[in-house]
Amino acid sequence: MMVFQETTMRNGTPQPPDDGGLATLATIVFMGLIVLLVAVVCYKILTAPGVPEGSRSWLEYGNFFIVALGILAVLLAFLVTMLFSRRLFENASQVLAILTALFGVIGTLVGTYFGVKAGSDAAQGAQNLASGATSPPGPEILSVQPSPGTSDFDPGTHPTATFSRPMNPDTLTELTFTIAERDTGTPVPEVNVTYEPLIRVATSSPSNNLAPDTAYRVTITTGARDQAGNALAEAYTWDFITAS
Repeated sequence: MMVFQETTMRNGTPQPPDDGGLATLATIVFMGLIVLLVAVVCYKILTAPGVPEGSRSWLEYGNFFIVALGILAVLLAFLVTMLFSRRLFENASQVLAILTALFGVIGTLVGTYFGVKAGSDAAQGAQNLASGATSPPGPEILSVQPSPGTSDFDPGTHPTATFSRPMNPDTLTELTFTIAERDTGTPVPEVNVTYEPLIRVATSSPSNNLAPDTAYRVTITTGARDQAGNALAEAYTWDFITAS
């Protein structure tokens, strides 16, 4: 039994059957397999236990490094196809199909990169905005008594400070609200600090009157914190002189 292979005539010369469609499909599949192989290798590398945490952002946020490897894989597949399937490029429609697939894959990779990156940037911005909205600024000192530079403060009166936010009274002590002689640095002994939450005023009350005609320095340290645990941005210090 004889089997005859179907042939076509071109310029009177028998030609083998046209297998361009299969070759085109094989080329597209080959491109996809190479891209998939590169993706798997990158995934294994970037998710390995020894990879630093910062490197994982290449995978999580569509780093351009991954996209570049994908494009390189597609171009490599195209070049290999040109070398081993030259007949494929004799037909203009087949060449157009291959080029369409080539640039389609490249466009998809680039679009995915920018899409995922834009999404991650938006999520990060929303997270930063939310953290800024839920993290209030630290407390501030709105006013003090006596006023800074006062030169005739009553020695029997106690220094006070008014805060911008409700304070944690446990953080307002003789260690965070101190009174000392300005010139010698000697602290005033036996100081009791109290706090009035309704008016947000802390008072430093020495057990004895301050010495007359003496310069004092009051310091509220960053150990003073509000109810949320936020500290003063910096220590607050002011001087005054008691009356004679």
